[in-house]
Amino acid sequence: MRILNSIIIYKSIYTFFTIERKKLMNSKIFNLVMENLGEALNLPKYDEIKDSLTEQTTFEEMGITPVKFEKFQEDILETLSLKSVKIRWEGTIESVVDQLDIKYSTMFFGEIWKPTTEKYSYTGWALVDEVKKLNPKAVLDVGCGYNQFKERIPNLIGIDPYNNMSDYQVDILEYANVDEHFDVIIALGSINFNSREDIRLRLANCVKLLNKGGKMFFRVNPGIQHKKGPWVEVFAWSFEVAHEFAKEFGLELETFKQDSNERKYFVLSKPA
Repeated sequence: MRILNSIIIYKSIYTFFTIERKKLMNSKIFNLVMENLGEALNLPKYDEIKDSLTEQTTFEEMGITPVKFEKFQEDILETLSLKSVKIRWEGTIESVVDQLDIKYSTMFFGEIWKPTTEKYSYTGWALVDEVKKLNPKAVLDVGCGYNQFKERIPNLIGIDPYNNMSDYQVDILEYANVDEHFDVIIALGSINFNSREDIRLRLANCVKLLNKGGKMFFRVNPGIQHKKGPWVEVFAWSFEVAHEFAKEFGLELETFKQDSNERKYFVLSKPA
């Protein structure tokens, strides 16, 4: 399956539709771009444009000299370890930040990050038995990575925008419009990035896909930065945040526990 910009090419019996709401900007990469733009626009003639920069400012209206613009690009790509990656340096700052975020996330989650499922007490292999006890007819693994649970949990579909081992290489933000609903949804570290609003959008789509009486199992990060992925923006989960989201979406927070590796484990259920 291929993803072309905002168009999802479908696979098997499922058809995916684009939706208006999209992933919000990575603030770390946005700040990096703005800092480097400040250096590229460090002459007095750029003062007016520099003072008025927003995420909607286009590179075309900045008037940066070719030499400075080339250095700006090289510095950004070197900082992000994306030297060999092609970026369309045109349009708005936001569009370029989104491109950089996608490329960086693809590199980190597709090449650098490796699963450590065996290390977790609640969200490791023990989760297989917890899910199978429910005898679900349909299970969705959101951000499945290498799709390790595929052969262990019956009726499981794994989605992940960065890993081609998934059944569907697609983000949960695009997957929310499929016809099928699920008795169980698993999200082990995948709904944990960017802003609270980005988290809310992803949870909302999971809730839409969850059958009444269904359960969602989560492993979350309380804000610990990935050492090998310094430009991944980690959202800081807590009991308070999980409780607030449960209340917002009309769910029950069944359990919230400390898991291994300083992660948190919790379960949300949807009233029958």
